[in-house]
Amino acid sequence: MAKRPDHHSLSELNERSQTILRRIVESYLATGEPVGSRNLPMALSPASVRNVMSDLERLGLIFAPHTSAGRLPTQLGLRLFVDGLLEVGNLSDDERKQIQAQVKSRSGDSVDKVLQDATELISGLFHC
Repeated sequence: MAKRPDHHSLSELNERSQTILRRIVESYLATGEPVGSRNLPMALSPASVRNVMSDLERLGLIFAPHTSAGRLPTQLGLRLFVDGLLEVGNLSDDERKQIQAQVKSRSGDSVDKVLQDATELISGLFHC
């Protein structure tokens, strides 16, 4: 199966980019707010974090709702995050298929709706 040009794999990102994307998504899931470079608990300078955020933005994985805001994950970024969970998770084939079908069917939904559904799916898998 050929990859779409706009589809990325978590393994294609370096470790720093993976960590920053994961922390942006996790922070957004926890707060619902855009995430700034100074709000990420990293051992990097805010300028280094901004450089990585800029790269993630060019890849279409995060975006700024307005010029001076922090960053939010895009649907592609969320999908990459969920796909990353599926790569490392100990899920059955049925669980994988269920999650993939639900994510695919939500492509027209808002980012907030996709996040809410993803959170509920993950919570259900871990019985939280």
